[in-house]
Amino acid sequence: MMSTMALAGVRAVVGAAVVVAGLGFGSGAAAQTAHSATPRSASKQVAALTGISCSSAATCTAVGDYYAEPPLRYGSLVLRWNGTAWHRQRAPVIGGPSLTTVAVSCPTVRRCVAVGESAAMVWNGTRWRTQPGVTGDSVSCPSGGFCVAVGPSAHGLISEIWRDSRWTGYPMSVPTAPMPLQSTTLTGVSCTSVRFCMAVGDYTYPLEAQPSSSYRDLALAEVWNGDGWRLVPPIDPAPLAPLKAVSCRSPQFCVAVGTQGEQSTLVERWTGTDWQVQASPNLSPVGYSALDTVACPSTQTCEAVGDYDAGFSLIAESWQKDRWSLQRMRTPGPAINSFALSCPLTDACVSVGTADGRPFSETWNGRTWIAQRTPNPLQ
Repeated sequence: MMSTMALAGVRAVVGAAVVVAGLGFGSGAAAQTAHSATPRSASKQVAALTGISCSSAATCTAVGDYYAEPPLRYGSLVLRWNGTAWHRQRAPVIGGPSLTTVAVSCPTVRRCVAVGESAAMVWNGTRWRTQPGVTGDSVSCPSGGFCVAVGPSAHGLISEIWRDSRWTGYPMSVPTAPMPLQSTTLTGVSCTSVRFCMAVGDYTYPLEAQPSSSYRDLALAEVWNGDGWRLVPPIDPAPLAPLKAVSCRSPQFCVAVGTQGEQSTLVERWTGTDWQVQASPNLSPVGYSALDTVACPSTQTCEAVGDYDAGFSLIAESWQKDRWSLQRMRTPGPAINSFALSCPLTDACVSVGTADGRPFSETWNGRTWIAQRTPNPLQ
């Protein structure tokens, strides 16, 4: 949902937005990104879906990558949903064996923008084209002519803004701390217009390793007003409280999710002036529950997905008007470690990710979660 990390060959970061017409889903589009690490399996092969976005009920694009050895095989993985099934698309590789496509946003049928560690690629309705020099961990495009990608840089945090047919880098603020920062990470961004975006993540200090009593991993949020970024500090209910994903419906309504104390779920709502913590349930009082991605189809309804006990199983939660409640969700296999979620309608959601080195997708039709067949280039 959870900072982006370079994998030993594969980095699995998830962004989601999907509508499935065959399940009675309505039209609409939404995009969201969350982040998670996907370790290699013992066989040294992984195929991961790390981002997904839909521009209509019959047009969805999912991105990720695959890696296997020996012999060495790797490449970008792009799947296209036509309303009834997933099909692979030809796409350039925007990185080497250890780099990957990580997130995608499709504001229209003929426009998708995907970002990764070493480049971006753009879909023009007929083919993908690489755009070197543009990097990001998360991307959001409220329109075909405007996109925002965020992520870390060698000098802190950076955002790349697509506007007037060109990318421009904008520096981002770094929070202050009583000790030198160990790391700063942005793992999610959500834009509602060219004048409003919210980016979330976390920052850590000091240099002492966890579980030092003075170690802090705190929530980070920055807002874009059309000209620049400014910090809007979230609430830290525990010494360890990173945010992992965010979904915004307006400048007065965003919902961010994460974990607190590395043990329980964390949900915060942006009201337009400040953040407020919302009570959220956990799968069990024993073990560790975390929320990794969130999607809000309206200001009255949100859906969040995460994991229990470091990938032992999936958890899903629904917010209806004034409270969060747990949902039953199928677990696609062991070692679940990346997720994405989008809900263009209150009864239309999809979760995608990686389980035991294989991509998976599940849909919510307002009553139950349903597993969907998901192509695997390594099978």
